[in-house]
Amino acid sequence: MSSFSKKKGKYLQLTPLEDAVSNYLKQFNNLYPISEEPIDVKSSLNHVISRPIQARISSPFYRASAMDGYAVLSERTSEASESQPISLEIGKDAIPVDTGNPIPQGFNAVVMIEDTYKKSPNQIEITKSCSQGQHIRETGEDAVISEMLYPSGHRVRPQDIGFLLSTGILQIYVRKKPIVGIIPTGSDIISPEQLNAESLKAGSIIDSSSSMLAAFLDVLGATSHITKVIPDDENIFKSLVMEESKKCDIVLIIAGSSAGREDLTASLLAQIGKVFVHGIAIAPGKPTVLSSVNGKPCLGMPGYPVSTLIIAEYILKPLIFRMLGIPFVSPIKHKATLVSPLPSKLGSEEFIRVGLGKIGGKLLAIPLSRNASSLSSYVRADGIVRISRLSEGFSEESEVEVEVFTPMERLEKKLIHQGSHDLCMDALFDIIWKNKGIWLSSFNIGSLAGLYALKRGHSHIAGCHLLNPSDGTYNIWAVKEYIPDIPVKIVHLAFREQGIMIAKGNPLNINKINDLSNNKVRFVNRQKGSGTRILLDYLLKKANISPDMVNGYDREEYTHLNVASKIAEGSADAGIGLRASAGVLGLEFVPLVREEYDLIVPEAFYTDERIQEMLYVLKTEEFRVRIGALSGYDPSRSGEVIDI
Repeated sequence: MSSFSKKKGKYLQLTPLEDAVSNYLKQFNNLYPISEEPIDVKSSLNHVISRPIQARISSPFYRASAMDGYAVLSERTSEASESQPISLEIGKDAIPVDTGNPIPQGFNAVVMIEDTYKKSPNQIEITKSCSQGQHIRETGEDAVISEMLYPSGHRVRPQDIGFLLSTGILQIYVRKKPIVGIIPTGSDIISPEQLNAESLKAGSIIDSSSSMLAAFLDVLGATSHITKVIPDDENIFKSLVMEESKKCDIVLIIAGSSAGREDLTASLLAQIGKVFVHGIAIAPGKPTVLSSVNGKPCLGMPGYPVSTLIIAEYILKPLIFRMLGIPFVSPIKHKATLVSPLPSKLGSEEFIRVGLGKIGGKLLAIPLSRNASSLSSYVRADGIVRISRLSEGFSEESEVEVEVFTPMERLEKKLIHQGSHDLCMDALFDIIWKNKGIWLSSFNIGSLAGLYALKRGHSHIAGCHLLNPSDGTYNIWAVKEYIPDIPVKIVHLAFREQGIMIAKGNPLNINKINDLSNNKVRFVNRQKGSGTRILLDYLLKKANISPDMVNGYDREEYTHLNVASKIAEGSADAGIGLRASAGVLGLEFVPLVREEYDLIVPEAFYTDERIQEMLYVLKTEEFRVRIGALSGYDPSRSGEVIDI
């Protein structure tokens, strides 16, 4: 039964993912795999072989020397030693050969030239015996004529091209690359090519998903093209989809698949084709439409980019593999420990993006944003945790299965930083990655939460700028109070200037902390536990201002740049943050304090090679020049270890 209602245009039921994929693929059993074509081996990279390939000739097709030296008869060398060298006549007992030369008839070994001494123009002396077959490539050593080299369904790699040519194969049959038409829809969508000052206005959405899908398809071995963006017009929609379905193997329609007022994809596809599924029991990706037009697969992709990627990975990818005749291989999976709980609602399978890192030999999974619109969470992710639609999620410290897409060797060299957000960490990451191949993953959870992450063994380092209200010092007091049982080193990163970030021109005349109590000032705060929040509370208390007198005190953001962006866009008037962040977004800045930002490193990790490389970078001229270029920063003592 179809889960789509033509009359109401909304979900009747949500189909489980496995059922949706399985049933959808069955609709096209008679169409795939698609046809094949001959192609030159030299041009076959990433193509999928459609017929088994047998060696046309043996490789090598003659007995060949594997070294520069002399072809000899091994029996003649059996008595050779350092004390009793054997002399051989060149041209008779020892035939000069170079690597790749054929072995002369009657000879069965090669002695390397560096193991010989030329006694005279016609004679060499050897001091080692040779075994039969030594340094000889026998006929068919790599492949024997008619031997099967590759099965159908194999994707051609660079090494395969060399191997095929060495066995005399110049042309092979491959699957034609599936042609995919990508149709971006929506009157509010603008293509990247249209991006300019006039088009970039509130309500405009840049079409990033089309190019992202095209790149995804290219990696899979399909070819694609992106149509012009079509507006919310039924006739244009139906005409273009029909046209694309005639010349393409698959049609992808981006956006318009939900059940909202202007989401027409499902109802229009039902008019010109067949809708098999509208609504899949997954999050993100629920609004997906699976249909056919002119007998070709036609997918209504969700509008949010993360939803698009999930559907591409778990539905589009198996479809492309079916077309190419490739067996679908499940993703690589590893067990990992959750650092925080993952609650979930019954009914939909959830795909949670996670960052991964090894600490103390344990693979940890750190959940990232669950928002379908947060493409950055997919960019930063190392894997996916799938929560069954019949599960209510996982508790903290649960062992979960992660579908991993970051190479394990990179995870082994990754450093996990949890704590306060700081612009210095970006420069540090860039330098240690390009110079040492160490990946630094920062999770901006606030200074206090960073210390707790160290306490639970969930981080290698914690960024911290916690002010002691009693004496104005930083961080040492917090380490002693919150993680007294963990021996640590405090490493200075930089001094930095914190103050009030305000809109250009300072329209509300904000010049001091007291001005935040003006109810007309829309304030945006940092999250609880952040050093900036603690600084604000200290300054408010000092000025005898109650938090409830600040309009927006409970409105939270997790980074300085996020606070600055809210002011720049006009949804807030003021927020506490870094001078550098204000400068990046063209804001005014009222200085308040010069604070100390430090890295807290447990002594258990301090001698780790990755930590030592990081500490070395902190003292380099390259790092200090880059940090010194940030407005309001002083890196003169970066890398200095502070006594506790």
